[in-house]
This record gives sequence, C-alpha cells and structure tokens, in this order.
Amino acid sequence: MGRRSGAKQSSKPSKSNGPELSPQKSYDLLQNNDKLLRVTSVEYRKVLENHSTIEKLIRKAITIESEIDPGFPRRDERTIGEMTKWMLDNGAQIEGVEIREMDNFDYGISAMKDFAEGDLIISVPRKLMMSTESAEKSELGHLSKTDPMLIHMPNVILALFLLLEKSRGPDSFWSPYIACLPSSYTTVMYFTGEELAALKGSPVYELSLKQCQNIARQYVYLRNVFHKSSDAASLILRKHFTYEQYR
Repeated sequence: MGRRSGAKQSSKPSKSNGPELSPQKSYDLLQNNDKLLRVTSVEYRKVLENHSTIEKLIRKAITIESEIDPGFPRRDERTIGEMTKWMLDNGAQIEGVEIREMDNFDYGISAMKDFAEGDLIISVPRKLMMSTESAEKSELGHLSKTDPMLIHMPNVILALFLLLEKSRGPDSFWSPYIACLPSSYTTVMYFTGEELAALKGSPVYELSLKQCQNIARQYVYLRNVFHKSSDAASLILRKHFTYEQYR
C-alpha cells in the first residue's frame, strides 16, 4: 500500500472537483462569515457576551457547508491493519504492541508482551511524519512563506497540509494514516453550549471560549484567502475547506 517513492510530495492537484454550492448558498455563506469575522475580531473582554452569537453563526456555516463537506474516514480493523502494514513497508519498527479497540475507550496501543526498561516499542522514520518541512515542499510552499498568518503559525500549516493530503484520497502517500484519524476529538472545540457552560467558575472557561473564537476567526480568514488567491494550494483547498474539516 505504501510506496517508498511516495514520500516525495506530488504536485498533482486533487482529481475530484466535488460538489459546489449554488450561487445563493455561496452568497448566504459569505454574508454569514462576514458577520462571524466581525464578531470574532472583538477584544478579549467581549468573548463572554459574544459567544452565543458566534455559536449560532458557526452552526449556520456548518449547515450550509454540509452540501459540500467531504466527510471523514471511518477507522476500523481493516484501516488500522492497512496503516500498520504501510508503516512497516516504509521502515517503521513495531515491537510487541498492536493497535486495537479498547473497552469504553476507542482505539489504543495494547502490549502483547512484557517489556523491560529501554526496550524498543515503536520507531517511526522521519519520512512517515507529516511536518512543516514536508508541507513546505507541497503546494502550500508559497502560502506558508507569504501569508501573514501562516508565517507565524506552523500548527495551522500542518492542519492545512493534512486537509490538502486528505483531498488527494488514495493518491496521497499518507492515505493509510489519514484513513485512521478520528472524526472528532475530546477538546473544547467539540463541546456543546451546555458543556461549555458547565465550565463556568473554572479558570479554563474564558480560555475555552477564546479558543473557539480563535478557530472560528481562522476559518473565515483562511476561507477568504483560498477564494481570493490563485496559488496551487488555494485552488485545491477552496473546494475542500469547510469549518468541520478545519476544526
């Protein structure tokens, strides 16, 4: 499944154009996101009073984009097995452990034998790692060096690189890895309004709201970049970039 030559970044754009929003839906999304950009650009002290508005605008964006959102992989024993084989075929070492579904926990690494201190468990070669180095060799190279936000945010470059490779489908060298990623995470970005409200009184409440605000603002900013730019990465990501995918 894995190809050693695949570690070099392909310059081919995604073959699938995918569905597109109607002109009216595109206009509605643009208007909604203009409001979202304004409300997420306010000073920090207004985060509390603006969060309910931000939440409503995000829900509307998700609803509109549901027509074009490509969805997420569904990891299972087959995709886990394919990823493990891909790793081994490309130089990884895995000793005495396996990835399997745990009771009431999702997937985890299970020891198949006893280990002594200092024993090798997993060794992953650099070429299997998605890094800013590999991102800069892809179509994202231009934006990563010229966009004011990306220059200072390597974590965002990595997120976009993942989406870029995801858009390639099976043509991506990292396809077996991407197929095993979860579709959601246990972070505040996936909390409901009620779950966030349960944090009131704790020191993380305002920080959590701020995080949600920051990601929403980044989403609008990046979507605008992709739809106004003509670089190689923008031409691909404008077709696949949604709030759900970025989150």
